[in-house]
Amino acid sequence: MPIKSTGCATCRKRKIRCDETRPKCNRCKTHGVPCPGYRTPAPGEVKFHDETHGIVMQYGGGRGASQGRRLSADSGKGSSIISWSSSPDVLNTVEQEIDMSALFLHPANNGGNPLDFASVYPTPNYIPSPALEKSQIYSKFIDTYLPKRIGAQDAHFSFLSHILSTPNLRPEVTTALDALSMVQVGSTFNDPGLLRSAVKSYSFALTGLVRTIGKGENALNDDYVLATVNLLASCEFFDEIAQMGSGWSHHIQGSQQLLKARGPESIQSRLALLLFLNMRHGALSHALIARKACFLGTPDWRAVAYRVPVVDNSTLLYDSGLQIPAILERFDALEAQADKPLEEIDALLEHSRRLEAEMRNWFLEFQRGAEIGGIMLWSLADVDCFSTFAGLVSDRTITEFFAFPNFMIAYLVCVYWDLMHFLRTTIQKLHMARHRIDHDWYPEPGEMVVEEELLEYVMNMCRCFAYFCEPMSSSTGQIGIFLPMRTAAIYFTTRGNWTYLKWVGAVKDNVFVKGMHPPSARAIEAAQATSSSRSPSSSASPPAVG
Repeated sequence: MPIKSTGCATCRKRKIRCDETRPKCNRCKTHGVPCPGYRTPAPGEVKFHDETHGIVMQYGGGRGASQGRRLSADSGKGSSIISWSSSPDVLNTVEQEIDMSALFLHPANNGGNPLDFASVYPTPNYIPSPALEKSQIYSKFIDTYLPKRIGAQDAHFSFLSHILSTPNLRPEVTTALDALSMVQVGSTFNDPGLLRSAVKSYSFALTGLVRTIGKGENALNDDYVLATVNLLASCEFFDEIAQMGSGWSHHIQGSQQLLKARGPESIQSRLALLLFLNMRHGALSHALIARKACFLGTPDWRAVAYRVPVVDNSTLLYDSGLQIPAILERFDALEAQADKPLEEIDALLEHSRRLEAEMRNWFLEFQRGAEIGGIMLWSLADVDCFSTFAGLVSDRTITEFFAFPNFMIAYLVCVYWDLMHFLRTTIQKLHMARHRIDHDWYPEPGEMVVEEELLEYVMNMCRCFAYFCEPMSSSTGQIGIFLPMRTAAIYFTTRGNWTYLKWVGAVKDNVFVKGMHPPSARAIEAAQATSSSRSPSSSASPPAVG
């Protein structure tokens, strides 16, 4: 009989040697992951035995059976299987060595604001119960969807934390949150029962949302309507819902129509502000892909972001970044003209230079702040240091990747490199357009865009992929590489760099294997064309949300 490891649960799961330091091992501390402790006590410690099953059978078995629910526990080698059954749907969650500490966020991983689900969902009188079942699904959702080491708290994560910890939500908000939680957990653990329930919750939430919007104009100023649309948009990343939903782009456009109809002065409550800040992430990605200006980049809407108690690096980066899609749209319109007016080229170049200066200044300040805090923004590490990514992607075209101190630093610098690639590529094309009109004109040496610069932005983004695919980045990390991966693929295609293009394809084919894929660019373009074809007067009608 093989000797059972006495290491902590995390080290056993990762199959690495544990130093067995108590109460928490130093290996977990070094790698920045939570250490749940040990299954065997140290000499002299009290050992607790799980007698839940016996208690349920003694006190709650009859009551649970009378309501058509049962609890079964089967012990196998190194695994536990807990199955709640309720007709007609079956929830079968299979976990390797269930880690109870993962049901709650550690304060160090959540910006000092841990979510206590015990306070949100009171302990039921018997086990199992719908409340406990939902609490466990939500907890596992947080464990698999949100990054473990967020770093500086950002509105994208604050929005979800706020919604999850808010009691007495409206039915459509709750069902939308249920849909997102169940499709995430169901996709991660390949649970057909959870996926079926997620689709049902999605449909219920969509129906409730349409009903609420149809009640009148007051619904447009309802924060919970906007919250529901945002949650449903996140569901569209998952195959199970994407194949029957209306598409991520459609929901993004619907949420933007709702927000625009409300106006910037309507952003007053804490939830409304968190929603607004959260929406900027998806709005920027959508606008860059569609190459269309986003109203969130106008002065009135950009000013809303500065209502936060603390203006952080994310606020400043997005203030400049949201203006770049307008540059792309103006350039495309200019490019479509047979005779390009020189004054329009010069005006667009001037605007682009100003935004470039803002972006570069942001990055310099970001670096300076990290140096003052004694933080190294990133370091190169061998691909084998990223065990999950290395195991998924066998193509070794790129063998070194960036390691980051926390998720927010990785996310922000990757967004910065992507934005700079869009902007500098456009400036390069503007230089060419102007030179074709005036052969004696040349850009200043400091303004020239060389191919090495554009390649560096792309390679920097590619070197982020491994970090975003590790478990510490969760599903949010994988969502974060959707746009950079597309940018890299387009660049390698236009340059005929087939080796690196094949590598990007290998990443896409081998990383996105748990029921989640990037949104289709063609679908985004089609939705954009449909939206653009509508007459201006149609804005008075209820926004399209599903």
